[in-house]
Parts: sequence; C-alpha cells; structure tokens
Amino acid sequence: MQSKLVSLVLFIFFGISTALLASTKAVDISILQQTEFLETIDLSVPIDETTVVKPKFRKLKAVLLALFLGHFGVHRIYLGTKENVPVVYSLTLGGGFGLLPLFDVVAILVSKDLDEYVGNDKVFMWSKSKKD
Repeated sequence: MQSKLVSLVLFIFFGISTALLASTKAVDISILQQTEFLETIDLSVPIDETTVVKPKFRKLKAVLLALFLGHFGVHRIYLGTKENVPVVYSLTLGGGFGLLPLFDVVAILVSKDLDEYVGNDKVFMWSKSKKD
C-alpha cells in the first residue's frame, strides 16, 4: 500500500513540476514568414456563405467510432446529439453490452445519406418519429 502511495505522490510531483517547467519556456515563432504560410493555402475553390463543405469519409469515421468507442456514445457525439444520449450509452455500456452501437453501425452502413442521423436527439437514432 505504501509503495502505491509513494508512486502516486512521485507521479503527481513530477507531473506538476514538468508542466510548470514546460510552461515557462518561450517559443520563438518569428522565424515563420507569414507570406510563406499564405502561399501554402489553396484558394482555388471560392467559399462564400452558401458553400457547404462536407467532411470526407464521414460515414467511415462514424462507423469506426461506433465500433471502437460506441459503448460510450462517441459516434453519437460526432454526429451531433444532446448531452443525455452519450450518458445513456455510457451508463448502459452501449445499451445492453454493445447492442446499441451494433445497431447504429448497421443503420449507418445501410443509410444512403448520413444527414438523417445528424443532430438526432433520440437514444435509438434509427427509430422513426410518430406522426401526431
């Protein structure tokens, strides 16, 4: 027990001292020329208020997040949801030990357009809303 306590104290001490030492050093970035940076930017595509840039491989990212971190609802955070959905995923370990992320992967792969799941605030993102 004492060895664990001593190692914890040493870890905290060296972690704090390293962070303090690192934060006191100044970094000189004046060697970077602004014109060199501006020349590297590709402005071939005109961007205005109406241009919507969709990220590449969005479906792949969502599926990989669901496979590896789906028990915590990380893929739902990526797709945009309320705060309560990842909490439900975490507390239930993915809704019955991984069933919700598995269903989400199937729903993401089967869907033609991922936008139907973006901003969905339901725990079961594939369920349809009832018509009144």
